[in-house]
Amino acid sequence: ETSPSIKAGATEAVSDTSVEQAERSLVFERAESEARAEIEGYIRSLGPYEFQELVGALLRGMGYSTPFIAPTGPDGGTDILAYPDPIGAKTPHIRVQVKHRNSQKATREEVAALRGIIRQDREIGLFVSSAGFTSDAVREARQGGVHIELIDMNSLLEQWTTFYDRLSEEDKGYLRLRRVYFLAPE
Repeated sequence: ETSPSIKAGATEAVSDTSVEQAERSLVFERAESEARAEIEGYIRSLGPYEFQELVGALLRGMGYSTPFIAPTGPDGGTDILAYPDPIGAKTPHIRVQVKHRNSQKATREEVAALRGIIRQDREIGLFVSSAGFTSDAVREARQGGVHIELIDMNSLLEQWTTFYDRLSEEDKGYLRLRRVYFLAPE
């Protein structure tokens, strides 16, 4: 039978290991939170056309061609057109609306306006809003015969990190990131 002092030593070792794992986990969570806040702050500091270029870069990293990214000024509701091939022969094409705001969520009316200009026979919609979407805007995107995908800040960052390695060096320049590795808890 194991002596009480050996049992106590084993319990202390397990307890010490648990404390170390918890501390490592807290360090990781804090670093992750601070990095995320810094990345979001950087994105929020971009101008609307810089943000639009960032979205175009993401689409290119996903394998789309972006023959049209709206210049400054009125755009008629289309900020980016993206094709699955370089000449636009394959469908569906993606008609993109980009709204870069700090707090004003995209509205139902804005999503409906995008729906109104989509060519149903060959296009889908993509609405990117850095401030997110109202619940009515989400409902609007889900109804109707035309597919409209919504991307908020969380989705944008998730997609950016997923496709980051596929971006050209020039496109990485819109939001340059670096991986950092931490010891994973057991």
